[in-house]
Amino acid sequence: MCNPLVSICMPVYNGEKTLDATLASMVASEYQNIEIIISDDGSTDETPEICRRWMQKDNRISYHPMQKNSGAVANFNRTFHLAKGKYFTWVAQDDRRHPAYIRKCVQEIERDEGVVLCQSKIALVLHDVDNLLKYVNITPLVGLAKPVDRFLAAYRTGEEIACVAFYALIRADAARKTRLWRNYLGSDIAFFNELSLYGKFAEVPEVLFWYFGREKVRTPAQHYKFLNPQNHYPKFYLPFFVMAYNQAYSVLRSPLGAWEKIQAMTELFIIESRIILRKILFYGMGKLFGTTVAKKVFQSLNLKIPVPLPT
Repeated sequence: MCNPLVSICMPVYNGEKTLDATLASMVASEYQNIEIIISDDGSTDETPEICRRWMQKDNRISYHPMQKNSGAVANFNRTFHLAKGKYFTWVAQDDRRHPAYIRKCVQEIERDEGVVLCQSKIALVLHDVDNLLKYVNITPLVGLAKPVDRFLAAYRTGEEIACVAFYALIRADAARKTRLWRNYLGSDIAFFNELSLYGKFAEVPEVLFWYFGREKVRTPAQHYKFLNPQNHYPKFYLPFFVMAYNQAYSVLRSPLGAWEKIQAMTELFIIESRIILRKILFYGMGKLFGTTVAKKVFQSLNLKIPVPLPT
């Protein structure tokens, strides 16, 4: 297809267990004007054969293998750079989308040129779509007209919402104004927050997206390698400081006015200071007394327990 309106961007790596089902859900989309771009990050399992088999079934699918594993950052960004659509959505190799997902998101985002992202309500599941953990939505961010209000609201929603809303339908021109993924922990969250500076968010008020969680969450060092296998985890590395710096940089390079930048930076400093102090306290107590004790103390004080970075 020469001019697809929507690009489905699928970065994959050793996804033989889930890839067939994910591709089946994408091909079954009610919205037909799509392309499906698969970038294979040097898989060593049956992923290449699965992708080539699907490519023969559907000419909207293109397959782009890489000789060696370059990591999630390069692979996600590569799919975006290959995309031709006015809109795109990143799809993880174990995602499930309802056939109406793209159609309804396109309808919503096309209503307003100022909307840069549309997401449905999301079911966070484990192992299969019937094993529900919780529902996630971006409702608090919808309808906010001022960029600084959207950014701060997105920032306050936290890691869990940003990490799954990151897989929304996104206006490609707006994404090009951001720095996309970068080689630091939480870069996907930072991308979502940065995107809020360039346009409004919309939501389809139905569960049309099943996001598969993990029983085991990667350690910071493991996640650092996941982003780029060439990365060597620094001996002294505080992910939340790096994240705070990059969030501030996003504000400074954005089209916000001078007063809005001051407002955003001040609020960022306050929010980040609280987050950093809470994480230092929690992980410090965990080192000294164990994570179980740290959790009990935080629960007794009604303090939010810091969550590890999702995978």
